[in-house]
Amino acid sequence: MAVYSGAAGIKQLREKLQQKSKMLIGESALKVATTLVDNSPVGAEFYTSKQGEIQNDAGDYKNSWSVGYGTPNPTVRAADTSGAGAVADAIVKSKQYNFQGAAYVTNSIPHAPMVEEGWADNPVYGWKAKDGYHVVRNNIGIAQAILELTALKVSQL
Repeated sequence: MAVYSGAAGIKQLREKLQQKSKMLIGESALKVATTLVDNSPVGAEFYTSKQGEIQNDAGDYKNSWSVGYGTPNPTVRAADTSGAGAVADAIVKSKQYNFQGAAYVTNSIPHAPMVEEGWADNPVYGWKAKDGYHVVRNNIGIAQAILELTALKVSQL
């Protein structure tokens, strides 16, 4: 176990704690965001309705997960069925945490609440109600495990 004494020791301890905090928050945000991207639905390119085929931006929900520090990140990205933009953003942001307080992983696409919680039947267009995909709700246990495992890993450094 390291011993920290005097001004130099306190400075060294402060730097180590800062590094551990950055690793804990950044790595956790990256892993949680990647889990949400991986478990997000892509959607179909077209949906059948009474009015005919309705075009959909397949992958817009999947690719709009964003990491924010201090405040939620309202970024909305173009549709991408792989979610590559969201993962790339999470990788970059995982290295940028600098004690801004809370860390957020959000999806700001306007219809995100409907994808998550579901939507009602639409008699005009003939859309059928969908219960929602519950991406966040279904991954809460995984997110908690990520936080615990990352904290354990960082505590052993």
